[in-house]
Amino acid sequence: MLALGSLLFSNFDVIGITNDPMPTVSVGQPLTSGGLTLFSFDPNEAGNFDVDVYFEVSVMSGGLLNGIDLTVGGNLASVSERVCTATILGNPGNICSPTGQQLASLSNESGNPTVTVPLAVPVANIFIFKDVGTQPGGSLSTVS
Repeated sequence: MLALGSLLFSNFDVIGITNDPMPTVSVGQPLTSGGLTLFSFDPNEAGNFDVDVYFEVSVMSGGLLNGIDLTVGGNLASVSERVCTATILGNPGNICSPTGQQLASLSNESGNPTVTVPLAVPVANIFIFKDVGTQPGGSLSTVS
């Protein structure tokens, strides 16, 4: 678990899909900048890798989450993301649980500007699935 202000980041899971049976992801401490909470991680991916990352974000004291951003560093890398109100199913997990609702779906590639998506409804708890991959010759060391 990682906490910053009223936000709690928890329930991390990483599943290796290709080329790495024991994937590792380095998670950085969240920080605030310009009124936004920034959460970054390093998927430690070289070329032609793909991992899935799952985690949960909760507001601990009265606020609501109303939007999400996605920035992808590196070279020849991409991230697809799904945000749900309940756990995410599958391996790879890309379906919101029948008891929940999909709030957002977004994707971005390295070198592109940050993608910002409002959530379908403001909520105090979200579950996030990220499909993180690199093409042959690519690399990825930062996802925010």
